[in-house]
Amino acid sequence: MEKGRDVVGPIAFLFFALGLLLSLLREFRLIGAYSILIRMSEGQNIDMREEIRFMVERDGSAKGIVFSQFTSFLDLINYSLQKSGITCVQLVGSMSMAARDAAISRFTNEPDCKIFLMSLKAGGVALNLTVASHVFLMDPWWNPAVERQAQDRIHRIGQYKPIRIVRFVIEKTIEERILKLQEKKELVFEGTVGGSSEALGKLTEADLKFLFIT
Repeated sequence: MEKGRDVVGPIAFLFFALGLLLSLLREFRLIGAYSILIRMSEGQNIDMREEIRFMVERDGSAKGIVFSQFTSFLDLINYSLQKSGITCVQLVGSMSMAARDAAISRFTNEPDCKIFLMSLKAGGVALNLTVASHVFLMDPWWNPAVERQAQDRIHRIGQYKPIRIVRFVIEKTIEERILKLQEKKELVFEGTVGGSSEALGKLTEADLKFLFIT
């Protein structure tokens, strides 16, 4: 029994530590996301707003989908864009089926409704939104399959427009470091997307220092 306790103790501590790292990582990412909204509220030329303006100027009938894994971030984007005169609808997991269908119908059928704000899990694999031709990824997903799934919402049979995919990453943030680490080691950070700590367990001490220590 003592040997069993000796093994369980370190394992439990390891999972606890990985959980703390995952929580810290998510907090850093959310801080980076909110910094975009702060600059938007100050009226600066933020890339997302410029991209949306470019989309409309290039094609008056064009529509786009904004993806984020943070629903609170989507709420702030919705408020900011509506305030600047850009009509949006939003789809998150907490919505009823009726509200979900109404949002999809409005985005699909109303010409003035230009932006669909969507959380990844709320969209569903089968969701078809070929009325949109632009995708804006507000916070990077480290699993390439997840990004492809998001893009597939508009890249399906019936899509006749060129598709534009835009990913936003703030310089000198932990997200930029994670992307660099992904390029360096070809890691797939499924844990940061799915909420598990398995991916963090694959990181070396040097990797963690690269992420968290300047």
